[in-house]
Amino acid sequence: MFCIVRQTEAVPAAPVVHILKQPDGTSFKAKKWGDEWSHGWETLDGYTIVKDKKTKYWHYATKNQKGSLVPSGRIVGRHGPPAFLTQHLRPKKTLKQKAPLKRIQQTPTLTPSQKTIPPTGTANIPVILITFSDRQNDNISTPSDFENILFGTGNYSMKDYFEEVSYSAFSVSSGPSGVRGWYVASNTHDYYGTNYPYGYDRWPGDLVYEAVQQADQDIDFSTYDNDHDCYVDVVVIVHQGQGEEASDNSTDIWSHMWSLSAAKDSGYSNHGAYTTNDNDTACPSGYIVDEYTIQPEQFQGGLTTIGVFAHEYGHALGLPDLYDTDYSSQGIGKWGLMASGVWNSLSRPGDRPAHPCAWSKFFLGWVTPQEVTSSMFQVQIQPASTSADVYQFLSGGPRSGEYFLIENRDNTTGFDIGLPGSGLLVWHIDGSVITNNLNTVNNHECYPSGPSCAKQHYGVALVQADNMWNLEKGQNSGDSGDPFPGFTNKTSFTDSTSPSSGLYNGDDSGIGIENISTSGPDIIADLVT
Repeated sequence: MFCIVRQTEAVPAAPVVHILKQPDGTSFKAKKWGDEWSHGWETLDGYTIVKDKKTKYWHYATKNQKGSLVPSGRIVGRHGPPAFLTQHLRPKKTLKQKAPLKRIQQTPTLTPSQKTIPPTGTANIPVILITFSDRQNDNISTPSDFENILFGTGNYSMKDYFEEVSYSAFSVSSGPSGVRGWYVASNTHDYYGTNYPYGYDRWPGDLVYEAVQQADQDIDFSTYDNDHDCYVDVVVIVHQGQGEEASDNSTDIWSHMWSLSAAKDSGYSNHGAYTTNDNDTACPSGYIVDEYTIQPEQFQGGLTTIGVFAHEYGHALGLPDLYDTDYSSQGIGKWGLMASGVWNSLSRPGDRPAHPCAWSKFFLGWVTPQEVTSSMFQVQIQPASTSADVYQFLSGGPRSGEYFLIENRDNTTGFDIGLPGSGLLVWHIDGSVITNNLNTVNNHECYPSGPSCAKQHYGVALVQADNMWNLEKGQNSGDSGDPFPGFTNKTSFTDSTSPSSGLYNGDDSGIGIENISTSGPDIIADLVT
C-alpha cells in the first residue's frame, strides 16, 4: 500500500463563464481561477479583478507592497485595464494562507487513515447525501441518481471511467449499503461554507462528521474497510446545491479531499475522526472514518458531472494535483485528470474527464512503461483510451530519476474525447521534484526568457510540440499544438530540435523520437537511443 502525508487537495475552478454585476446595473462576463485555498475572478481576456469592499464595484486588480490583490481604481466595464497590468495576476501567498497546508505537511508519522487505497480490484465506497437545515426541500436528486452516475455501467459513470483508464485493473462500487441519504445537517448552508478572509471554507469538516454520524445507523462501515486496518478507506460526501468551484456564491463549499482529524487540528472542524458503531472481533473498538471527499449535488442547474468525483478519488488513490497550486501557470492543463482535464467534456464540463497522464498511471501501476534501451524503428503506439502502450526513455521510477514517458492520446473516443488535440504526448519527469514537493509538484514553472529550467521546473511536465510553452506561461490549458506531430507538424524530438530532448541541467539526453506520423488512431515513430 502506498503512503502519503495527507493535506487538503482541492479541485481547480470550473471553466464556467459567469455574469457579474456592478452596482450601477451594468454587467460583464468573468471566470474563476484558483482552488479551495486561494481563488478569485478574472475577465475573459485574462485580467484579474477584485471587488472594492466600500463601493462594491469590480475593479481591475493590482498588487500592494505586501503582494495582496487590491483595486486599481479602474472599474471593469467603465475603464480598460491599467497599461502596466499583466494578465493572470495572482496574489503572493501569505503565511496565513500556507498555514493549514503546512501543518498537515509536517505531520511526523503516518496513521492508517493516511494510507491510500490500493489501485487494484474493486473498491467499495460509502456515498452519503446531506442537505442543510435551511434547504431541506431543495435537493433535485435521489440516491438512485448517484448510484447511476457514479456506479452505473455503460453510461460514462465514474465506474466506467476507472475501468477504462486502468485497463480493467481497478473498479469502484457503492458496496453492500449503496448510496444513502438525504440526511439533514444541524446548521444552515452558510454556516458550513462561509469563507475565511483568505477564501477557504469555515466548517466543511463539521458537515462531513454530521453526515457520517447520521448515516452510521444505515451503513455497515466494516464493509468499506477494503484493506482491513479498522479504518474506512474514504467516504464520499455529496452536499445539496453547487460547489464553490463552479458557482458565484462564496458560501458554497469548494470540493476537496481531506481528513477529519487534520481538519480539526487545523481549525476547520469541531470534531475530528468519527468512530462508528460497527465493532466486531476484527475491530472491537469500531471502525474509524477519517479520510473524506466532498462534492456537490448540482452543476449549472442540473445534476453534477463525474469529473470532480473522479479527481478527488484520484487523491484517495494517492495522486497529487498536477495543476499549479500557486496559480502562476497551468501545470499539465487539460491533458490529465489531476489538472484542468477534470473539466473536459462532451456536452457539459466534467462529463468526460481526461485520462490520468502517463506518469499518474505509472505511479498507480496501471501501466508498465517499456524502457527503450536500444533503438526501435517503426514502433506502433496505440491510443491510451484502449491500450496501455507507454514507452520510457532513461531509467527512473514514479518518484525517482529524470526521464521521458511517451503515450498516444486520441480525442475521438472514450473519456479522452474532450482533449484539445490528438497525437503523441512526451512527458518530461523529474522524480526528485515529485518526492520533495508533495502537492506542489507543478508549482515551479520554467520557460525560455523566464525562470531557468536548471534552477526550477515541473515534476511532471508536458513537452509541447509547438515550443510555445503555453502551459508554463499560463496562456492556455492545452491546445492542438501540444502533441506530436500536432498542427505544427513536428515529426521529430531530439537534442537538436525545438523543443529539445535535453535534460534540465542543459546536458544532452542522447534520446530521440523521429519520423513521427499517424496511422488512423495509432502513432508510428522511431524511438532512438
